Amino acid sequence: MDTLLMELFTSLKGGLNCILKTTKRVLNRRINNSCNLGGINIGDFNAHSDVWCSCGTNNEAGNSLQRFMLDTPESCLLPPKDFPTRINYSNGSYTTIDLAFASPSLGNSHTIYTVNEPTLFSDHNSFVIQWKQQDQDSEPSSPRFSIQKANWSEFDEALKSMEIDKMLMLAEEVDQKIEIFQGKLLEAAEKTIPKNKHNLKGQKSTPWWNEDCEEAKKRNEEEKTRV
Repeated sequence: MDTLLMELFTSLKGGLNCILKTTKRVLNRRINNSCNLGGINIGDFNAHSDVWCSCGTNNEAGNSLQRFMLDTPESCLLPPKDFPTRINYSNGSYTTIDLAFASPSLGNSHTIYTVNEPTLFSDHNSFVIQWKQQDQDSEPSSPRFSIQKANWSEFDEALKSMEIDKMLMLAEEVDQKIEIFQGKLLEAAEKTIPKNKHNLKGQKSTPWWNEDCEEAKKRNEEEKTRV
């Protein structure tokens, strides 16, 4: 697997936002080129957030990272919550400000642990990330929906017969509604849209994603970089 390692550091106020925008552009270019490319971002972000640390407060860097995580599904946080990376020797408390992000293909098969070594003369704990080697040749390629051969009239009829509106009204949480809607779309697609076997290994097939969606996503990313 071709993997990009990025170590991030900034001492300038507002510099983290600039770095995160650049990181997002790099990730998007690599994701668009191949779904098997991996990316790892590691750094002392000095970012406080209740998402990854029970510190009771969020700072500007933490809020920036939270927005980055929401806007960038191509990158997932590796350390678990309250992962101790920095110790405050005055009171013995720990915080999580050294973080690591990776593409989902890497984030799903890792172990992470700290190395508390006093001889390093630092108030930061080093941490080690290990990935399980995957046998690419043994991975079966998943079939992909062939949109060009879809029978859209049968697809519409299949959706209507499922009475999705009634099911969505019964669901109380937004996440439940989304899960129901996506599940029914896939169910209808399985019945009415044929598949081919030319999908890239590990790439999840969805019937609603096509070239128009890809182009719209690229335009959206370009607009964000101008803000």
